[in-house]
Amino acid sequence: MAPPAEVTFGQLLFSGIAVMLLAAGTLLVFLVTYQKRLLQQQLHMRTAEAIHQQQLLVAIIEAQEGERERIGQDLHDGIGSTVATAKLLINRLSSTPTEAPPTELLALIEELMTAAVQDVRSVSHSLYPAVLSRYGLAEAIQHLVDVCNETGKLPIELDMEYGQSLA
Repeated sequence: MAPPAEVTFGQLLFSGIAVMLLAAGTLLVFLVTYQKRLLQQQLHMRTAEAIHQQQLLVAIIEAQEGERERIGQDLHDGIGSTVATAKLLINRLSSTPTEAPPTELLALIEELMTAAVQDVRSVSHSLYPAVLSRYGLAEAIQHLVDVCNETGKLPIELDMEYGQSLA
């Protein structure tokens, strides 16, 4: 039988240093990999946030354009045609050679102008929501968030903190 090999102090020291270097290298590789993964996640989060901001901006612009279209249509179809008809009737009155204008024509003009005033009131109230004047800004914003969430296209989470003076 061969005599057992003796391990010298130098060999133990060399083995210990090699193991520590290997552990340090492994730790360094782990830290670099972790750092890369963390940076990739941050980049992904920033990209997702930018996409979300773009979607939000597009939704806001679409809502504004839709509201402008609705207001324009209300003005054109409702108020515009009513006032144009009243103007035609007034022109008819001015071209009538009689001294006293026909009461039926005056009543019709008054009716048209009343309808125009009601249409203007209706359009102006749609521009300034009643919920804002009735319940205040916080409730109006919450109502708007609820309406947006009902569509399912733009989920919004609202967290409001305010003092009593703003309520």
